[in-house]
Amino acid sequence: MTGVPEQQSLVRRLMYGVGANAFGQIITIIIQIVSVPVFLGFWGINLYGEWLVLSAIPSYLSLSDIGFGSVAGNEMIMLVARGERKKALSVFQSSWVLISGISMIIILCSVLVMKLFPLGPVFHIKIMSAYDIQFVLFFLMLQILVSLQIVLMAAAYRAEKKYAKGIFILNTIRFSAFFALTLAVINGAQPPYAALIFFSVMAIGAVGMYLNLRRSYSWVSFGFGAARLSIVKEFVKPAFWFMAFPAGQIITLQGMVIAINIVLGPVAAVIFSTIRTVTRLAFQTMNILVNSISPEISMAFGNGNIPLVRYLHRRIFQASFWGVAFMVSVLSFSGQYLIQFWTRGRVSADHSFILLMLLAILVNALWYVSSSVQLSINKHQRVALRYLFTSVSSICAAIVLMKFMGLHGVAFAILSADIVMTVFVMKESLLLTQDTLYEFAKCVNKPPIAIIVSKVKQTGLLVLFSLKKNVNPGAKLAPVQESKL
Repeated sequence: MTGVPEQQSLVRRLMYGVGANAFGQIITIIIQIVSVPVFLGFWGINLYGEWLVLSAIPSYLSLSDIGFGSVAGNEMIMLVARGERKKALSVFQSSWVLISGISMIIILCSVLVMKLFPLGPVFHIKIMSAYDIQFVLFFLMLQILVSLQIVLMAAAYRAEKKYAKGIFILNTIRFSAFFALTLAVINGAQPPYAALIFFSVMAIGAVGMYLNLRRSYSWVSFGFGAARLSIVKEFVKPAFWFMAFPAGQIITLQGMVIAINIVLGPVAAVIFSTIRTVTRLAFQTMNILVNSISPEISMAFGNGNIPLVRYLHRRIFQASFWGVAFMVSVLSFSGQYLIQFWTRGRVSADHSFILLMLLAILVNALWYVSSSVQLSINKHQRVALRYLFTSVSSICAAIVLMKFMGLHGVAFAILSADIVMTVFVMKESLLLTQDTLYEFAKCVNKPPIAIIVSKVKQTGLLVLFSLKKNVNPGAKLAPVQESKL
């Protein structure tokens, strides 16, 4: 019976984690839904397009932790579990020194480049002045640096089994910064002041999070005293492979916006960004499921329980695929009208382009969910390299196809890359779970609701059979006693 409290604690943490991730997804959806009409309404399509391009450029700074935060976070969890908080502090401070140092070097180099070379002509920015461009980029880069500190602090909460609390605080800061940014734009702020306000609120939130962390867990602190070069060297290789995934996402999401802006102009970049935001609504719920079940896959694989890993892979794939398929079906009919209503007619949406983007999202869901197996058990090296390669290839293909097909060429490039990833990732996952394509397809070809209905019917039949077998119709039923729990 000693395992019961532990099981209850695990279930409670999972529920809190799902709730925190759901809260984050709701905030993401709110940001995506509110930002487009507000920015379009108060800035206009051309200035908003330039803001999107400048917002995409600093996103490369988020790679400056080179995946070290993910690896260090896992190591801190194991050290704290063993009561070795002094070593955990060394990992925390080593991560902080490395991430902050690389970030500051990148920012300084970027400032130097901005001073020496005019970026306006390169990115077709005509409304903002050269000074405005430099001002916006500088504070957006500082905002990314602050975000990295917040993510590192969230890892410390996770080490103390307070994952949900860390994620909740992180998302609260995100929402507060966006709310302040939106109010600033509504009250007439132009991009330079909007970027300053956005950074300021993020910085205030980070300070508040650090004070709460120090008050709750006094062993955690920023500094240099406990940092060790040996720790940095130990984590370099595994951290590098983690970096490929955010790099691929930035290339696919932000890099595509920049490529479209260069080839087709800022208006096309806004159209693509708006339609992509709507189509990715089908993708949001899936993240909650994947993030919640990944720890269970890790635990099952660590215990050598391959049948359980196989079962979890099938069920998460089934739930995610059918959920995304349902959302894609709904958006295929309502997406065009939703975009018209959302942007108040400022963004025109070609229905065939929307359908292509929705198809790409559905295919993307296949390999994204399946890759949770590799990511959960640290067998992600081959997938990471393939993802990075296909992401770069999709940008190159889109640049060529856009000249002949416009934005439809972008959709075809993205869809092709996702098909390649699906074939590769599914093959790898089936091998790791010792599954076959036939058995896998047979288990996931029905919507989850069909299985639930089947189980309910099966349970009902068993109950009826049991009643008929064990109950004498003429006997009196004994009175039901209340539970003394």
